[in-house]
Amino acid sequence: MRRGVAAACLLTAAGASMDACVYLDHGHVLANAQSGNLVLFALHLAAGEFGAALHHVPSFLAFCFGVVASRLSGARLRQRIDSRPLRLGVEAVALAALAWYASRMPDGVVVSVVAFLAGLQISSYSRLEGWSFNTGMTTGNLWNGLTALTEALAGQIDRGPNLRKAGVLGLLVASFILGAIGAGYATLHLHDRALFCTAGLVAAAAALL
Repeated sequence: MRRGVAAACLLTAAGASMDACVYLDHGHVLANAQSGNLVLFALHLAAGEFGAALHHVPSFLAFCFGVVASRLSGARLRQRIDSRPLRLGVEAVALAALAWYASRMPDGVVVSVVAFLAGLQISSYSRLEGWSFNTGMTTGNLWNGLTALTEALAGQIDRGPNLRKAGVLGLLVASFILGAIGAGYATLHLHDRALFCTAGLVAAAAALL
């Protein structure tokens, strides 16, 4: 289980890293946080800025395709192998390739590729010790962690498991923050080469799994 928690922390840091990289260097569009994209889409639409609103659509659609592709491939391979390391390995290789070529590609294409990989990642590893978590967005992890902590403090039933759940989800929230900070710093100095760091995080998680 320690390996599983470590892999979840690495992937959560990578999820934040993807958002930070594409937001700073590729048109201020998010790859993972589709709630944020939809809010920005709606705000631009309300202001009559239709071109700016449309910039957020490819990321949303690519993310959806990534989730569907991950689920379908996982279901097909599940009876033969644990496909999670395979899917994450594909993501790591794609991110490393993107680190080389993103500067020569249109922003919309870069964001769409990263959003597809984000959807692939979120669906590849989302359960630990019987409960769900999210490696791309932190609101759900924060809410579930605080709920488990409250239940642990309120009563004696399942206090130990709830405290453990709260602690692990707290680690994921911290990993998300650190991933965003690290990727922000790296992107400001290395630009698209910062995606090599993200690829390394994903590859390390795949190895652990």
